[in-house]
Order: sequence, then C-alpha cells, then structure tokens
Amino acid sequence: MRITGWHALGEEAVGVVQQAVSLAGRRGHAQVTPLHIASAMLSAESTASVLRAACVRTQSHPLQQDVLELCLDVALDRLAVARPASDYRGARVDPAPSNAFLAALKRAHAHRRQGEGVELEQLVLSILDDPSIDRVMRAAGFSSSRLVRGSIENAVSSEQNSGMAGGQPSLQTVHRSVVAQLTDHRRYSSQGAVNLCKPATSCFLSLLA
Repeated sequence: MRITGWHALGEEAVGVVQQAVSLAGRRGHAQVTPLHIASAMLSAESTASVLRAACVRTQSHPLQQDVLELCLDVALDRLAVARPASDYRGARVDPAPSNAFLAALKRAHAHRRQGEGVELEQLVLSILDDPSIDRVMRAAGFSSSRLVRGSIENAVSSEQNSGMAGGQPSLQTVHRSVVAQLTDHRRYSSQGAVNLCKPATSCFLSLLA
C-alpha cells in the first residue's frame, strides 16, 4: 500500500499500519480504514499497545476491553467485501488507504515534532478522532472516544514531565503495567462474563441498526 508521507511514520506506527493492511487483505476489504487501524492497535504487542492500555485505564468494567474488540469485529464484518485487486501482471496488490484513514494520517503528521516521524501515540490520537471509531467505542460502553483520547494525552504529558524531573516511570512502563492488569482482569469469574452480556448485546443492536 502506497501512502504519501509513509517515510514520516515511526517504526511502531509503520508496524501497526502494516498489520492493518494485512487484516484488510485477509477480510477481503478493498480499503484500509480507521477500523482496521484500531483493530491492529488493540492486538499490538507490548509497547505498541497504547490504545489497549488507554482503554483499560478508562473502562467502567474489567471486561469492557473484550466488548470493544467484539464491537470492532462486528463493524469490520459490515464492511463490503471485494474481489482481490491485482496489477497488470496479475499479482495481488494491497488494499488502498481509505479517505478516512488518509485524513487521520494527515492529522497525525500535523502534530508530529519537526524532524521526527509520527509516533504511535500521535497515530492513535488521530484515529480516535474518526467518527466510525467513536461510534464503536460508544457501542462498547465507553462514554466517547474523547475520554480514551484524554487518557493518552495525560499519559504522554506525564511522561514528558517525568522525563524532565527524572525518577518517574516511562509511558512504556505504564503500558506494561496496565496490560498486566488487563491479563488479571481476564481471569475474572464466570459472573463477570455474565455481566458482560448486557453491553455486548447493546453493541450488536447499536452497530446493526
């Protein structure tokens, strides 16, 4: 997939976009959308789990993260499936970036520091501004994507402040801690799974409306 300004993406951001392209290809989608990017972000490993960590910090239920992944899956299932595109030699080509994704990428570029690539946090923040992501997050029980966005902005601000003061944990350390908490939450009792049914049902009704 060719994207103008691809060279301006940081290493972790490139990795997430590549995962999103692969996801769109596996699902037979003609374009890569913010939904694919968000799904790739939630499945990212370790330090690339910025979105997942922010969702854990702002969720109202220990299993709300699972509901969000379910709602994203439903939203992706609703996207049109197209025949795989190919070039003049018949070789399969990657899905093209959607206008919504390009707009998000432009927003991320606008906020990057001069002379540096787009960091993963900047890409996450730009994706959270997309209406389709906000709708999915509301369906999953989050008040809005802005709440999650605020959590990321606060974490980035705290990291910058601690970097100047010294002796405070980095944002990557915070991410690992939150992901560890998420693992513990997923060991919840069967009663927790029962309580998950209501928001999951709401998710389906909202997205299928």
